[in-house]
Amino acid sequence: MNNAISAAAMVASCEAVVLGVQAGLDAGTLVDAINAGSGRNAGTLDKFPKAILPGTFDYGGPVGLMLKDLSLFIDEAAARGLPAGMAQAAFAGWSRSVARVGGEADYSELIRPYEDDAGVQVRWRAPSPTSSDNPP
Repeated sequence: MNNAISAAAMVASCEAVVLGVQAGLDAGTLVDAINAGSGRNAGTLDKFPKAILPGTFDYGGPVGLMLKDLSLFIDEAAARGLPAGMAQAAFAGWSRSVARVGGEADYSELIRPYEDDAGVQVRWRAPSPTSSDNPP
């Protein structure tokens, strides 16, 4: 149950941040704004700052593993005659990424196909030479 919610939040976060960056927003500022509001989740609080924004993609764990958890959730809901639209949408998002980056790619690489399709990269902006601000 927990992983299904987390998987859906990660897909939603990838879509939203990529959209914001393509629209011209700074990725770090956008993630900070999300984390100050009701959209914050484990992805925006942890995975984005640690592995996506710095471009290290080393969060740990294979991206393909989430498909197992989502499949279990979807199967259990079906067995009980319950809808699983959120989990099915998350499964589609994760499947799309797995097909494009490979199941053994790092969990944080879920975002790469979203970036590729939008023609952007979700990274910290390099500080200007006159700026004393450095990304966390």
